[in-house]
Amino acid sequence: MQTNSTFHNSTLHLIVDGHVSGISEVMTITNIFSEYSQARVIELEFNDAFVIPSALIGHLLKLVNVDQKKVMIKAKRHELKDLINDLNLNTAFDVR
Repeated sequence: MQTNSTFHNSTLHLIVDGHVSGISEVMTITNIFSEYSQARVIELEFNDAFVIPSALIGHLLKLVNVDQKKVMIKAKRHELKDLINDLNLNTAFDVR
């Protein structure tokens, strides 16, 4: 997995290439969130992932519900969009 992050106007844009399959990848992503904790909007772009671990979903829910951040997910694979929809999280995350 590789990541590329940019921060502009209180928005963190994080591009994730490759699959997010283990705790080390989740920790990499959550560390980026911590590094840009001042972000009010988080745009996540998953180019290859068709699933994301429950630990990452839980962290994203915390960002939305506790930290009051807006999370937008751009999923290039329909399987990931379907997963988020099946979990009824499409209202918590703006999925594109």
